[in-house]
Amino acid sequence: MRRWTSALVCAVAAFVVLPMVPAFAHAGFLGSDPVDGSVVAQAPPVVRLRFSDEVLASASSATLVHPGSATITGLRLSTTNDGRTLTVTLPKLGQGAYILRFIAVDPADLHKTSGSISFGVGTAAPPSESGEQFTSAWWSIVVRVIADAALLLCVGAAVIALLADRSRKHDLGNVVRLCVVSGAVVAVGWIVLLIADASTVGVGRVRWASLVLHSDPGLRALVGVHLSVGLWWSSRVVRRGGGRRAQAFVVQIMVVIAIGFIVAASYGGHAGIGGAFALGVMLRVSHLMSLAVWIGAVAALWWLSRRDVTMRSLWPKVSALAAIGLALTGASGLLLSGRVAVSITALLGSTYGRWIVTKAGLLIVLAGLGGLASRRVRRGDIPPRLGLELCVAGVAIMFASLLASSAPALGDQYLALPPASPQIVTADVRDLTISASIEPARPGPNVVEISVLDTRRPSPGPVSAVVLRLVGADGTTVAERDGVPAVGFLEWNDVNVPSPGEYRVEVGLTRSPSPVSNFVATWTIDRAPVPRVRRVLSTRAWAPFAAALAAMWVVLIALVQMAYCRWVRTTDTDEPRGRSSRDI
Repeated sequence: MRRWTSALVCAVAAFVVLPMVPAFAHAGFLGSDPVDGSVVAQAPPVVRLRFSDEVLASASSATLVHPGSATITGLRLSTTNDGRTLTVTLPKLGQGAYILRFIAVDPADLHKTSGSISFGVGTAAPPSESGEQFTSAWWSIVVRVIADAALLLCVGAAVIALLADRSRKHDLGNVVRLCVVSGAVVAVGWIVLLIADASTVGVGRVRWASLVLHSDPGLRALVGVHLSVGLWWSSRVVRRGGGRRAQAFVVQIMVVIAIGFIVAASYGGHAGIGGAFALGVMLRVSHLMSLAVWIGAVAALWWLSRRDVTMRSLWPKVSALAAIGLALTGASGLLLSGRVAVSITALLGSTYGRWIVTKAGLLIVLAGLGGLASRRVRRGDIPPRLGLELCVAGVAIMFASLLASSAPALGDQYLALPPASPQIVTADVRDLTISASIEPARPGPNVVEISVLDTRRPSPGPVSAVVLRLVGADGTTVAERDGVPAVGFLEWNDVNVPSPGEYRVEVGLTRSPSPVSNFVATWTIDRAPVPRVRRVLSTRAWAPFAAALAAMWVVLIALVQMAYCRWVRTTDTDEPRGRSSRDI
C-alpha cells in the first residue's frame, strides 16, 4: 500500500503549487497624465501611464525624445494602483516638445504593449503614436501548438487508461507510456515558452525568481514539471502490477493529474478578460477538457489501436464520449468568444475575430467527419478518414494557439462612438449668473455657448457685448470671439481647440452703467476618441448572441444524437441475421 500512498502524495503535492492569485494578460494602454498631446505650463516631474491590467516595471522601458536634441533613456520606472499605473520619473525639462515612448510588459504572459505619448512645455505638442500589442514570435507559436496538442493527447490517454482499466481486458503499459510522454512534452513546452517570452523582453532584465513564482508562464512551467513527475511516478506503480483495486486507484490518480494540466493551462492568460476570473477559468477548463475527451481521446485510441488491436473494442465508448465533448466544446467555445470579442464588428471585422470564426468552422467540419464515421465506430473498427480528421484537428489547435498568443478584440474601436456631452462651468458674478459650455470638449471644432442671467430686479442695465477668450496652459490665446447676446444667450460653433489638456476660459462682459468683472473658469479638454475601424458591421455586443448560440448548439447536438440512436436501433433490427456487421 506504501507505493500507492506515495503516488497519491505526489499527485496532491503537484496541486499545492497551483497559482492562487489571478493573473491577467494583455495590458492595454488606457491613457496618461499629462494627457497625450496636451500643453502644460510647467514640466511634470513624472508621467503616469495607465493600463487595463498589471504591468511588470522591471521588464518595461521608457524613452524620452526631445526633437532636435539627444534621446534620454534609462528612465526610472515604478508601478502604483495595483500595478496598473506605470510611473516614469523624468529629469528636469525646459520649454519644448517631448515624446515619451514606452514598452510595457504584463506579468501574466510577458506580452508587450508599445506606444507613445507627447506633451509640450509652453509650446505645442508633437504628434504621437497610439498604443499597440504585439503577438508572440512564430517559433513561440509553434511551440505552443506542440504543447497544446500534447496536452490534449495526455488527457485523452488518461481517459483511455480509465476505460481500459474498467473493461479489464487490456494491457495498460502502452497507454500509461503515452500519457507520461505527452505530459513530459507539455512540461518541456511550457518551459520553452517561458524562456521564449523572457527572451523577447531581455533575459538579463527579467527577475527570474519573481517571474517563476509570480507570473503566469512561470507558474505554469513549475506546475507542469510537478505534474509530469506525478504522471511518471504513477506509471511506474501501474507497470509494477498489483491488485485490480490498487491499479484502478492509481489510474484514477493519473486522470486527476492529467486534469491538473488542464487547470494549469486554463489559469491565467485570457481567463480574466471579459468578465469574472473564476467564470473564465471554469469555461476554459470546460473547453479544454471537452476537447481532450473528444479529439485527445480519439487521437490516443487511434495511436494505441495500431499497436494493440484489442484496443479497438473501446471505440464505441470513445465515440459516446466524443459526442459529449463535441457539445461542450461548441458551447464553451461560444461563451468564451463572447468574452474576447466585444461586438459583432470585433468578431467579423478583426483578425482575432476571424480566427475565432475559422476555428469554429473547423470544429464543425470535425463534427461532420465524426458523424460520418460513427456507424463504423460502433462496430469497433478504426473510423474511416481518421487521418483527415486528425489533420483538421491539428489545424484547429494551431488557430487556438494563435488566439492564445494574440490580443483579444476588446478595443473601443469596435464600439459606437461615445455620446458627446457638453462641459459646463457656472458662477455668479455680482448680480449675474454666467454659464459657459463647450461641446464635445475634444480637440478640433467645438460649439461654445455663453448664457448670462440677470438675477437683479430691476436690472442695472443690459449686457451690450461679450468677449470670449480661451487660453492654453502655456499662456497663449488659442481662440477669441465676441458678440452681442440675444436674450442673454450667445453661441459660436467654430471654436477650434488644438490639443487636449486644461484651458482657461475668460468671459468679459460690457454693461453700463454698472460694470461687471470678468468671468474666469477652467475647461478640461479630453483626448479624441479612439478611431473606429473602417467597416462597422454592428456595434451590438456579441456576448448575448454567443450565449444564445451556445444553448442552441447543445440542443442541436442532443437532438442529432437522439435521432442517430433511433436510426441505429432501426437499422440493427432490419439487418439480415446471416450477415455479420464486419461484412457490411
